[in-house]
Amino acid sequence: RIYCESKFLPVLGDEPFEIDLTGDGQHFTSKEQAGRNYVIKRIGSSSFTCTLHLPSVLLCLAKMDGMLPHTLPATEAFTSKDKAIGRAALDGVRYLLSIGVLDDRLRVVGRAQEIA
Repeated sequence: RIYCESKFLPVLGDEPFEIDLTGDGQHFTSKEQAGRNYVIKRIGSSSFTCTLHLPSVLLCLAKMDGMLPHTLPATEAFTSKDKAIGRAALDGVRYLLSIGVLDDRLRVVGRAQEIA
């Protein structure tokens, strides 16, 4: 679930909810997405690579100018799917940091001001 700011945090007893702040409505964290943002490919009999699709982001002050949506290149080969997915996720965070979408606390730049 995506909880952007404290006003979206549920109080004990509240029903859980999800806020979709992707530009293309992909619900990046949604179970309904069935993991389609990660594509795992088997290499040989015991290795896996993973590519990650990063959707565009709403309520962000960063000038993305065509840098999102973006599909990252495949990771190097890993011995497990989990390791390949973990590396793709780390690469995704690094990419979002490099284009200015995330700040040094891994928050979307300007989102707090946009939803205030």
